[in-house]
Amino acid sequence: MANFLSAVPEQEVPPEDAFATAQVRAGNCQAVVVDVDGITLATISGSIDAVSVGDFTGHLAAACAAGTGRLVLDMSDVDFLSVDGIAALHNTARYVTNSGGALAVSGGRAVRRPLQRTGLDGLIPVFDWLPTAFDAVGGIAPA
Repeated sequence: MANFLSAVPEQEVPPEDAFATAQVRAGNCQAVVVDVDGITLATISGSIDAVSVGDFTGHLAAACAAGTGRLVLDMSDVDFLSVDGIAALHNTARYVTNSGGALAVSGGRAVRRPLQRTGLDGLIPVFDWLPTAFDAVGGIAPA
């Protein structure tokens, strides 16, 4: 045991299983874009961080290019949304609304909380349930 006079104090080494390791999913963002009765549904999953924001922005552009004017983003399987992802969502929301369209997001806490904290939930409505997001853009969710 080291005392206060020791040059190098002894440190206990924790066992290897003492810490839970988090899986880092950098750059892992996927999307599927489909038309559901005149509403574009983009189902996005993974982590939206500095590495994957380019992919995320491309997915949003593909959803906007579908041209329906009504866009629902199902982000319930997104586990992280960075400030870059928030900016991409903000730009998409401005584009859609300035074009006369409507946008709604369905997502969990990883999406809802950052949008609420930044005040963007006033521009980008976020719902816990996908059918509610469809209702917000004037549609009916797929069964």
